[in-house]
Amino acid sequence: MRGKPDLSKLGSPKKDVNAFLDGAGADQAEKPATGDSKPDAAAVTTQPKEQKAFRLPVDLIVALRREAFERTEKTGTRVTETELVEDALRTYLKLSS
Repeated sequence: MRGKPDLSKLGSPKKDVNAFLDGAGADQAEKPATGDSKPDAAAVTTQPKEQKAFRLPVDLIVALRREAFERTEKTGTRVTETELVEDALRTYLKLSS
């Protein structure tokens, strides 16, 4: 039976192990600052969301998928089918964003 390996030769770790337990603050400090100061879209959302499933005709599904793809190509940022449905419902029901 083999014994435990000798870790004394490895030296001390570069990162503080306690930082991992405290939420990896050391990793945040090591990351270089980027020019992006925009918050994530998920961080901007203030209303909680719930899942709702619908059965839709195939032509609507295809049109929704196509529109999401075309807007993604046009804007250069991802536009999801969920965002399109949410915008359409808010417009139809006259709800504010």
